Order: sequence, then C-alpha cells, then structure tokens
Amino acid sequence: MLLLLPATITLPTDFEAASLGKVERLSPAHLRCAVRGESGQDGKNRQANWLLFPAGQPARRIDLFMAFHNTESSEFAEGPVPEGESEFQTVAERLFRLLAEKTTFHPVRPLPSSGASTTPGESGRMAVYQGPYHDRKIPALLMEQMVEHNLKLGRLPRVEDRLTFGSELVRALWAAATGAEIPAVESKGGP
Repeated sequence: MLLLLPATITLPTDFEAASLGKVERLSPAHLRCAVRGESGQDGKNRQANWLLFPAGQPARRIDLFMAFHNTESSEFAEGPVPEGESEFQTVAERLFRLLAEKTTFHPVRPLPSSGASTTPGESGRMAVYQGPYHDRKIPALLMEQMVEHNLKLGRLPRVEDRLTFGSELVRALWAAATGAEIPAVESKGGP
C-alpha cells in the first residue's frame, strides 16, 4: 500500500512491520501518523512510537536525529557514533559537551557508542536511534533524562525546568551542527 497525500508527500507501507493508521497534516512538512492497533480506549496512543518512513519529497540534509526518553536515576546520551574521525563524531561530542556544560543535563558517563545494533553481527533489533544510522547513515542519538533528583538543579525537575531545557537544547543542537557558539536568549523585558 502507498498512501498519497497532497503536495507530493508519500508514505510507503510496503516494508516489514509497516502499520499506518490515521494521518493528519499539521503543516506542509509535518505529519502526525498513527500506528494501527496502538491506541487505547480513549483513542490515543498507548505509548510513543517512532518510525522513519522514506517520505517521497525532495531530500533534505538531516544533521542529527535525536530520540528522548525519561529514566529513573541517570542521565546519558548514546548513539551509533563511529570510531575514528567523522563529522557525526564531531557533532555528537560537541553536542554532548555543550549540553553537559550549559544546561541541566547531568550525564553519568562519557558519550559511548551504542554500536550499530543491539545484537551486532546477528539479525535482531535496533533501537530507534540505531536504525537511521544503519540504514541511511543519518547521525542519531538517544538522550535519557532522569526524573529523580537533579544534582545541577538541587531538586526534582519541574515543568518549567523541562521547558527551559527544551529552549537550551534547540540552541545547543544548532551550535553543535554549525560549529558556532550557542546564541544568547533575547530578553523579552518585563519584571
């Protein structure tokens, strides 16, 4: 099956484990795609599903794909970062350093390579951040953020902390991908 949407975006579903339900266009370049069979009685997804479709529109460069997850008591980032000199390694290490130095991200270990698969050399599964690199050489990382006491904050993270982190993350991603300094936040005035 091939789902055709106006403006030449196509979502092929003729691959293993493809399961595409309702598709909503949120903007010309942003679609919300439901997975068949993955909703509860309220009609919402039971859990987050991350899928990479080879969308049929002009190719654009992807500097970095990131997946996020909350965990109990540690913060870290990892991905299939190749050993040796590579643009992916440079961007990943720069992003990791910027987040550790300039945000509330408090990693418990250095940035490791997760390898290309959870079962190297065998058929098996890949995490969401391993597949894009394995299949298309798209740099991809997983970031785990803890929900318990954050040493940099000196307390449990709150909603406003996560909102601030989101803004800091966007600036750090831009700086890591471009090699520039993190841009300052413009003051909007007020008390």
